[in-house]
Amino acid sequence: MPRILIVDDDPILVKLLETTMSRAGYTTLSAKDGKTGLRIAKSEQPDLIILDVMMPGMDGFEVARQIRRSTTTSQIMILMLTASSDANNKVQAFSIGVDDYLTKPFEISELVTRVSTLLRRSEQVRKGSMVGVAEGRLVAVHSLRGGLGCSSLAINLAVGMKNLWSKPTILVDNVFTSGQIALLLDTPVNRTWIDFAEIAEANYSEDALYSSISIHESGLHFLASPSDPVEADRVDHFAVKAAISILRRRYEYIVADLAHDFSNRTLEVLEAADKILLLLGSEIISVRLAAMTLRIYKEFEFQPDKVQIVLVQHSKKSFLKKKEIEQALQRSIAYSIPYAAEAADRAIATGVPYLTRNPGIPASSAVEDIAYLSSKPIHLENPPAKPSNTWQRVSSRNKLSTRKNRKGKLGLPLFRKAG
Repeated sequence: MPRILIVDDDPILVKLLETTMSRAGYTTLSAKDGKTGLRIAKSEQPDLIILDVMMPGMDGFEVARQIRRSTTTSQIMILMLTASSDANNKVQAFSIGVDDYLTKPFEISELVTRVSTLLRRSEQVRKGSMVGVAEGRLVAVHSLRGGLGCSSLAINLAVGMKNLWSKPTILVDNVFTSGQIALLLDTPVNRTWIDFAEIAEANYSEDALYSSISIHESGLHFLASPSDPVEADRVDHFAVKAAISILRRRYEYIVADLAHDFSNRTLEVLEAADKILLLLGSEIISVRLAAMTLRIYKEFEFQPDKVQIVLVQHSKKSFLKKKEIEQALQRSIAYSIPYAAEAADRAIATGVPYLTRNPGIPASSAVEDIAYLSSKPIHLENPPAKPSNTWQRVSSRNKLSTRKNRKGKLGLPLFRKAG
Protein backbone atom coordinates (compact mmCIF):
# COMPACT_ATOMS: atom_id res chain seq x y z
CA MET A 1 0.00 0.00 0.00
CA PRO A 2 1.55 3.36 -1.01
CA ARG A 3 2.58 5.62 1.86
CA ILE A 4 2.04 9.38 1.75
CA LEU A 5 3.75 11.93 3.97
CA ILE A 6 1.75 15.13 4.62
CA VAL A 7 3.85 18.14 5.65
CA ASP A 8 1.75 21.15 6.69
CA ASP A 9 1.48 23.40 9.75
CA ASP A 10 -2.33 23.57 9.51
CA PRO A 11 -3.67 20.75 11.75
CA ILE A 12 -7.19 20.97 10.28
CA LEU A 13 -5.89 20.55 6.71
CA VAL A 14 -3.58 17.73 7.80
CA LYS A 15 -6.55 15.90 9.33
CA LEU A 16 -8.60 16.41 6.17
CA LEU A 17 -5.78 15.13 3.99
CA GLU A 18 -5.17 12.12 6.23
CA THR A 19 -8.84 11.16 6.04
CA THR A 20 -8.99 11.69 2.28
CA MET A 21 -5.83 9.68 1.56
CA SER A 22 -6.91 6.86 3.88
CA ARG A 23 -10.25 6.58 2.11
CA ALA A 24 -8.37 6.44 -1.20
CA GLY A 25 -6.44 3.43 0.07
CA TYR A 26 -3.16 5.03 1.14
CA THR A 27 -1.24 4.90 4.42
CA THR A 28 -0.40 8.36 5.79
CA LEU A 29 2.36 9.96 7.83
CA SER A 30 2.37 13.60 8.91
CA ALA A 31 4.66 16.39 10.04
CA LYS A 32 3.76 19.88 11.26
CA ASP A 33 6.92 21.63 10.01
CA GLY A 34 9.53 21.32 7.29
CA LYS A 35 12.39 20.14 9.48
CA THR A 36 10.33 17.28 10.90
CA GLY A 37 8.99 16.42 7.45
CA LEU A 38 12.53 16.16 6.06
CA ARG A 39 13.56 13.87 8.91
CA ILE A 40 10.55 11.59 8.38
CA ALA A 41 11.11 11.52 4.63
CA LYS A 42 14.67 10.28 5.13
CA SER A 43 13.79 7.70 7.77
CA GLU A 44 10.48 6.38 6.40
CA GLN A 45 10.97 6.72 2.62
CA PRO A 46 7.32 7.45 1.68
CA ASP A 47 6.15 7.02 -1.91
CA LEU A 48 4.85 10.60 -2.14
CA ILE A 49 4.99 13.82 -0.14
CA ILE A 50 2.18 16.38 -0.02
CA LEU A 51 4.13 19.50 0.90
CA ASP A 52 2.89 22.95 1.91
CA VAL A 53 4.93 25.99 0.84
CA MET A 54 4.39 28.42 3.72
CA MET A 55 5.55 26.93 7.01
CA PRO A 56 7.48 28.38 9.98
CA GLY A 57 11.21 27.80 9.92
CA MET A 58 12.06 25.73 6.86
CA ASP A 59 9.58 26.47 4.07
CA GLY A 60 8.36 23.98 1.47
CA PHE A 61 10.82 25.13 -1.20
CA GLU A 62 13.80 24.38 1.03
CA VAL A 63 12.33 21.02 2.09
CA ALA A 64 11.88 20.06 -1.57
CA ARG A 65 15.39 21.26 -2.41
CA GLN A 66 16.96 19.09 0.30
CA ILE A 67 14.83 16.08 -0.64
CA ARG A 68 16.10 16.31 -4.22
CA ARG A 69 19.72 16.72 -3.10
CA SER A 70 19.74 13.59 -0.95
CA THR A 71 20.41 10.27 -2.71
CA THR A 72 18.10 8.50 -0.26
CA THR A 73 15.07 10.70 -1.00
CA SER A 74 15.64 12.11 -4.50
CA GLN A 75 13.16 9.72 -6.16
CA ILE A 76 10.20 10.49 -3.86
CA MET A 77 7.30 12.17 -5.69
CA ILE A 78 6.42 15.66 -4.38
CA LEU A 79 3.05 17.37 -4.74
CA MET A 80 3.33 20.97 -3.53
CA LEU A 81 0.40 22.94 -2.08
CA THR A 82 0.29 26.74 -1.90
CA ALA A 83 -2.21 29.48 -1.21
CA SER A 84 -0.52 31.68 -3.82
CA SER A 85 -1.35 31.60 -7.52
CA ASP A 86 1.85 33.53 -8.32
CA ALA A 87 3.41 32.04 -11.46
CA ASN A 88 6.89 32.67 -10.02
CA ASN A 89 6.15 30.23 -7.19
CA LYS A 90 5.18 27.58 -9.70
CA VAL A 91 8.32 28.14 -11.75
CA GLN A 92 10.46 27.98 -8.62
CA ALA A 93 8.79 24.74 -7.52
CA PHE A 94 9.33 23.02 -10.85
CA SER A 95 12.92 24.26 -11.11
CA ILE A 96 13.67 22.59 -7.78
CA GLY A 97 12.19 19.32 -9.01
CA VAL A 98 8.65 19.29 -7.61
CA ASP A 99 6.52 16.82 -9.58
CA ASP A 100 3.17 18.63 -9.37
CA TYR A 101 1.72 21.83 -7.95
CA LEU A 102 -1.78 22.58 -6.64
CA THR A 103 -3.15 25.95 -5.55
CA LYS A 104 -5.44 26.29 -2.53
CA PRO A 105 -8.37 26.09 -2.36
CA PHE A 106 -8.64 22.90 -4.38
CA GLU A 107 -11.21 20.20 -5.00
CA ILE A 108 -10.57 17.02 -3.02
CA SER A 109 -11.32 14.93 -6.12
CA GLU A 110 -8.60 16.79 -8.05
CA LEU A 111 -6.09 16.19 -5.28
CA VAL A 112 -6.84 12.45 -5.24
CA THR A 113 -6.49 12.32 -9.03
CA ARG A 114 -3.14 14.16 -8.94
CA VAL A 115 -1.84 11.82 -6.23
CA SER A 116 -2.97 8.74 -8.15
CA THR A 117 -1.34 9.99 -11.36
CA LEU A 118 1.98 10.73 -9.66
CA LEU A 119 2.10 7.33 -7.97
CA ARG A 120 1.28 5.59 -11.23
CA ARG A 121 3.97 7.56 -13.04
CA SER A 122 6.52 6.65 -10.37
CA GLU A 123 5.64 2.96 -10.65
CA GLN A 124 5.89 3.02 -14.45
CA VAL A 125 9.34 4.60 -14.33
CA ARG A 126 10.50 2.02 -11.80
CA LYS A 127 9.14 -1.01 -13.63
CA GLY A 128 8.82 0.20 -17.19
CA SER A 129 12.04 -1.26 -18.54
CA MET A 130 12.56 -4.49 -16.67
CA VAL A 131 11.98 -6.87 -19.59
CA GLY A 132 15.00 -7.30 -21.83
CA VAL A 133 14.88 -7.02 -25.63
CA ALA A 134 17.15 -8.50 -28.29
CA GLU A 135 18.56 -5.12 -29.33
CA GLY A 136 16.80 -1.80 -29.43
CA ARG A 137 16.65 0.21 -32.65
CA LEU A 138 18.17 3.69 -32.37
CA VAL A 139 16.84 6.50 -34.57
CA ALA A 140 18.68 9.84 -34.37
CA VAL A 141 17.16 13.21 -35.38
CA HIS A 142 19.91 15.59 -36.48
CA SER A 143 20.52 18.91 -38.24
CA LEU A 144 23.09 21.68 -38.13
CA ARG A 145 20.25 24.10 -38.82
CA GLY A 146 18.21 25.23 -35.82
CA GLY A 147 14.59 26.29 -35.91
CA LEU A 148 13.34 23.35 -37.98
CA GLY A 149 11.52 21.59 -35.16
CA CYS A 150 13.99 18.75 -34.58
CA SER A 151 12.83 18.29 -30.99
CA SER A 152 9.19 18.36 -32.06
CA LEU A 153 9.83 15.67 -34.67
CA ALA A 154 11.77 13.55 -32.18
CA ILE A 155 8.91 13.73 -29.68
CA ASN A 156 6.21 12.88 -32.20
CA LEU A 157 8.33 10.16 -33.80
CA ALA A 158 8.78 8.46 -30.43
CA VAL A 159 5.04 8.73 -29.77
CA GLY A 160 4.36 7.25 -33.21
CA MET A 161 6.65 4.27 -32.64
CA LYS A 162 5.18 3.61 -29.22
CA ASN A 163 1.65 3.77 -30.64
CA LEU A 164 2.46 1.63 -33.68
CA TRP A 165 3.91 -1.37 -31.89
CA SER A 166 3.06 -0.98 -28.17
CA LYS A 167 6.70 -1.78 -27.46
CA PRO A 168 9.01 -0.16 -24.88
CA THR A 169 10.04 3.19 -26.39
CA ILE A 170 12.20 5.96 -24.98
CA LEU A 171 13.02 9.49 -26.11
CA VAL A 172 16.55 10.68 -25.32
CA ASP A 173 17.25 14.41 -25.03
CA ASN A 174 20.82 14.75 -26.28
CA VAL A 175 20.60 18.56 -26.53
CA PHE A 176 22.43 19.52 -23.36
CA THR A 177 21.43 23.16 -23.11
CA SER A 178 17.97 23.81 -21.70
CA GLY A 179 16.06 20.64 -20.87
CA GLN A 180 13.97 21.24 -23.96
CA ILE A 181 12.23 17.88 -24.21
CA ALA A 182 10.88 18.17 -20.66
CA LEU A 183 9.71 21.71 -21.42
CA LEU A 184 7.97 20.69 -24.64
CA LEU A 185 6.26 17.81 -22.85
CA ASP A 186 5.34 20.14 -19.94
CA THR A 187 6.61 17.50 -17.54
CA PRO A 188 8.60 18.54 -14.44
CA VAL A 189 11.57 16.25 -13.81
CA ASN A 190 13.67 15.64 -10.75
CA ARG A 191 16.28 13.41 -12.40
CA THR A 192 18.26 14.07 -15.59
CA TRP A 193 21.37 12.95 -17.47
CA ILE A 194 23.42 14.54 -14.67
CA ASP A 195 22.36 11.91 -12.15
CA PHE A 196 23.67 9.12 -14.40
CA ALA A 197 26.77 10.95 -15.62
CA GLU A 198 28.01 11.77 -12.13
CA ILE A 199 28.66 8.09 -11.47
CA ALA A 200 32.24 7.00 -12.11
CA GLU A 201 32.67 5.47 -15.56
CA ALA A 202 33.49 2.03 -14.18
CA ASN A 203 30.23 1.99 -12.20
CA TYR A 204 27.68 2.91 -14.86
CA SER A 205 24.71 0.68 -14.15
CA GLU A 206 21.19 -0.03 -15.37
CA ASP A 207 19.69 0.92 -12.01
CA ALA A 208 21.43 4.30 -12.07
CA LEU A 209 20.17 5.01 -15.59
CA TYR A 210 16.61 3.86 -14.98
CA SER A 211 16.35 6.01 -11.86
CA SER A 212 17.11 9.00 -14.11
CA ILE A 213 14.26 8.29 -16.54
CA SER A 214 11.05 10.34 -16.47
CA ILE A 215 7.66 9.53 -17.92
CA HIS A 216 5.14 11.68 -19.76
CA GLU A 217 1.43 11.37 -18.97
CA SER A 218 1.03 9.49 -22.29
CA GLY A 219 3.29 6.74 -20.98
CA LEU A 220 6.26 7.73 -23.13
CA HIS A 221 9.56 7.37 -21.28
CA PHE A 222 12.24 10.03 -21.73
CA LEU A 223 15.72 10.81 -20.49
CA ALA A 224 15.87 14.54 -19.85
CA SER A 225 18.81 16.87 -20.29
CA PRO A 226 19.59 19.33 -17.49
CA SER A 227 17.91 22.73 -17.64
CA ASP A 228 21.14 24.50 -16.69
CA PRO A 229 23.64 24.58 -19.61
CA VAL A 230 26.53 24.99 -17.14
CA GLU A 231 25.62 21.67 -15.54
CA ALA A 232 25.48 20.06 -18.97
CA ASP A 233 29.27 20.12 -19.23
CA ARG A 234 29.33 17.42 -16.57
CA VAL A 235 27.84 14.93 -19.06
CA ASP A 236 30.67 13.55 -21.18
CA HIS A 237 30.54 11.31 -24.25
CA PHE A 238 31.52 8.25 -22.19
CA ALA A 239 28.27 8.59 -20.25
CA VAL A 240 26.32 8.94 -23.50
CA LYS A 241 27.94 5.82 -24.95
CA ALA A 242 27.23 3.81 -21.80
CA ALA A 243 23.61 4.99 -21.64
CA ILE A 244 22.89 4.05 -25.26
CA SER A 245 24.33 0.58 -24.68
CA ILE A 246 22.13 0.07 -21.61
CA LEU A 247 18.97 1.42 -23.26
CA ARG A 248 19.38 -0.92 -26.24
CA ARG A 249 18.95 -3.86 -23.87
CA ARG A 250 15.67 -2.60 -22.41
CA TYR A 251 13.87 -0.60 -25.10
CA GLU A 252 12.75 -1.76 -28.53
CA TYR A 253 12.93 1.80 -29.84
CA ILE A 254 15.20 4.68 -28.84
CA VAL A 255 14.67 8.09 -30.47
CA ALA A 256 17.45 10.62 -29.85
CA ASP A 257 17.10 14.36 -30.32
CA LEU A 258 20.60 15.62 -31.14
CA ALA A 259 22.29 19.00 -30.78
CA HIS A 260 23.04 21.04 -33.90
CA ASP A 261 26.71 20.08 -33.85
CA PHE A 262 29.29 17.33 -34.20
CA SER A 263 30.45 17.26 -30.60
CA ASN A 264 31.70 13.99 -29.13
CA ARG A 265 28.35 13.52 -27.38
CA THR A 266 26.53 13.88 -30.70
CA LEU A 267 28.98 11.63 -32.53
CA GLU A 268 28.48 8.81 -30.02
CA VAL A 269 24.79 8.70 -30.96
CA LEU A 270 25.32 9.18 -34.69
CA GLU A 271 27.81 6.33 -34.86
CA ALA A 272 25.57 4.01 -32.85
CA ALA A 273 22.35 4.94 -34.71
CA ASP A 274 20.60 2.44 -36.96
CA LYS A 275 18.93 5.33 -38.78
CA ILE A 276 19.74 9.04 -38.99
CA LEU A 277 17.01 11.47 -40.01
CA LEU A 278 18.73 14.56 -41.41
CA LEU A 279 16.35 17.54 -41.32
CA LEU A 280 16.48 20.55 -43.60
CA GLY A 281 14.23 23.39 -44.72
CA SER A 282 13.58 24.77 -48.18
CA GLU A 283 16.05 27.69 -48.02
CA ILE A 284 19.66 28.19 -49.07
CA ILE A 285 21.29 28.17 -45.62
CA SER A 286 19.53 24.96 -44.65
CA VAL A 287 20.56 23.21 -47.88
CA ARG A 288 24.18 24.34 -47.50
CA LEU A 289 24.31 23.06 -43.93
CA ALA A 290 22.72 19.78 -45.02
CA ALA A 291 25.36 19.40 -47.74
CA MET A 292 28.07 20.02 -45.16
CA THR A 293 26.49 17.46 -42.83
CA LEU A 294 26.34 14.83 -45.57
CA ARG A 295 30.01 15.44 -46.35
CA ILE A 296 30.95 14.91 -42.71
CA TYR A 297 28.80 11.77 -42.54
CA LYS A 298 30.77 10.47 -45.53
CA GLU A 299 34.06 11.24 -43.81
CA PHE A 300 32.86 9.15 -40.87
CA GLU A 301 32.00 6.40 -43.38
CA PHE A 302 28.29 6.26 -42.54
CA GLN A 303 26.55 4.04 -45.08
CA PRO A 304 24.20 5.99 -47.41
CA ASP A 305 21.17 3.89 -46.44
CA LYS A 306 21.73 4.83 -42.79
CA VAL A 307 20.82 8.46 -43.54
CA GLN A 308 17.41 9.67 -44.70
CA ILE A 309 16.74 13.28 -45.60
CA VAL A 310 13.60 14.89 -44.21
CA LEU A 311 12.30 18.13 -45.69
CA VAL A 312 10.41 20.17 -43.10
CA GLN A 313 8.01 22.81 -44.40
CA HIS A 314 8.55 25.28 -41.56
CA SER A 315 6.84 28.19 -43.27
CA LYS A 316 3.91 28.68 -45.65
CA LYS A 317 6.27 29.63 -48.46
CA SER A 318 8.74 27.15 -49.98
CA PHE A 319 11.79 29.06 -51.13
CA LEU A 320 13.31 26.13 -53.01
CA LYS A 321 11.54 23.31 -54.79
CA LYS A 322 12.10 19.72 -53.77
CA LYS A 323 13.78 18.88 -57.09
CA GLU A 324 16.18 21.82 -56.74
CA ILE A 325 17.19 20.66 -53.27
CA GLU A 326 17.74 17.09 -54.45
CA GLN A 327 19.88 18.29 -57.34
CA ALA A 328 21.97 20.44 -54.99
CA LEU A 329 22.52 17.55 -52.57
CA GLN A 330 22.69 14.80 -55.20
CA ARG A 331 20.47 12.83 -52.83
CA SER A 332 16.75 12.25 -52.88
CA ILE A 333 14.46 13.50 -50.13
CA ALA A 334 12.95 10.52 -48.35
CA TYR A 335 10.20 12.32 -46.46
CA SER A 336 8.45 15.67 -46.40
CA ILE A 337 6.60 17.02 -43.36
CA PRO A 338 3.86 19.54 -44.23
CA TYR A 339 3.59 22.95 -42.60
CA ALA A 340 1.68 22.71 -39.32
CA ALA A 341 2.52 25.82 -37.30
CA GLU A 342 -0.80 26.02 -35.45
CA ALA A 343 -0.72 22.38 -34.34
CA ALA A 344 2.96 22.66 -33.34
CA ASP A 345 2.33 25.85 -31.33
CA ARG A 346 -0.61 24.24 -29.55
CA ALA A 347 1.52 21.20 -28.72
CA ILE A 348 4.19 23.43 -27.18
CA ALA A 349 1.60 25.36 -25.15
CA THR A 350 -0.14 22.26 -23.78
CA GLY A 351 2.63 19.66 -23.60
CA VAL A 352 0.52 17.31 -25.74
CA PRO A 353 2.30 16.15 -28.95
CA TYR A 354 0.36 17.00 -32.09
CA LEU A 355 0.43 13.34 -33.08
CA THR A 356 -1.71 12.69 -30.00
CA ARG A 357 -3.98 15.71 -30.21
CA ASN A 358 -4.34 15.96 -34.01
CA PRO A 359 -3.68 12.52 -35.57
CA GLY A 360 -5.64 13.40 -38.68
CA ILE A 361 -3.60 16.37 -39.90
CA PRO A 362 -1.10 15.88 -42.78
CA ALA A 363 1.93 16.48 -40.54
CA SER A 364 0.83 13.70 -38.19
CA SER A 365 0.27 11.33 -41.11
CA ALA A 366 3.79 12.07 -42.38
CA VAL A 367 5.36 11.43 -38.97
CA GLU A 368 3.43 8.17 -38.53
CA ASP A 369 4.72 6.98 -41.90
CA ILE A 370 8.28 7.94 -40.96
CA ALA A 371 7.89 6.05 -37.68
CA TYR A 372 6.67 3.00 -39.57
CA LEU A 373 9.47 3.00 -42.15
CA SER A 374 12.08 3.59 -39.43
CA SER A 375 10.92 0.53 -37.48
CA LYS A 376 12.58 -2.85 -37.08
CA PRO A 377 12.33 -5.09 -40.17
CA ILE A 378 10.81 -7.89 -38.09
CA HIS A 379 7.98 -5.57 -37.04
CA LEU A 380 7.46 -4.31 -40.57
CA GLU A 381 7.05 -7.82 -41.94
CA ASN A 382 4.77 -9.00 -39.14
CA PRO A 383 1.80 -6.78 -38.27
CA PRO A 384 0.74 -6.66 -34.61
CA ALA A 385 -1.83 -9.20 -33.42
CA LYS A 386 -4.01 -6.35 -32.22
CA PRO A 387 -3.33 -3.45 -34.59
CA SER A 388 -3.51 -0.04 -32.96
CA ASN A 389 -5.37 2.90 -34.48
CA THR A 390 -1.98 4.26 -35.54
CA TRP A 391 -1.04 1.07 -37.35
CA GLN A 392 -4.43 0.93 -39.06
CA ARG A 393 -4.02 4.49 -40.34
CA VAL A 394 -0.53 3.74 -41.66
CA SER A 395 -1.74 0.48 -43.20
CA SER A 396 -4.62 2.20 -44.96
CA ARG A 397 -2.41 4.96 -46.39
CA ASN A 398 0.31 2.60 -47.57
CA LYS A 399 -1.77 -0.48 -48.52
CA LEU A 400 0.02 -2.79 -46.07
CA SER A 401 -2.67 -5.46 -46.01
CA THR A 402 -0.48 -8.03 -47.80
CA ARG A 403 2.99 -9.33 -46.93
CA LYS A 404 4.15 -8.48 -50.47
CA ASN A 405 3.21 -4.82 -50.02
CA ARG A 406 4.85 -4.69 -46.61
CA LYS A 407 8.09 -6.09 -47.98
CA GLY A 408 7.88 -3.69 -50.88
CA LYS A 409 7.69 -0.74 -48.50
CA LEU A 410 10.65 -2.11 -46.58
CA GLY A 411 12.74 -2.19 -49.78
CA LEU A 412 11.92 1.28 -51.07
CA PRO A 413 14.88 2.83 -52.96
CA LEU A 414 14.96 5.93 -50.78
CA PHE A 415 18.25 7.22 -52.07
CA ARG A 416 18.02 7.50 -55.83
CA LYS A 417 20.15 10.20 -57.43
CA ALA A 418 17.98 13.06 -58.54
CA GLY A 419 17.64 13.13 -62.31
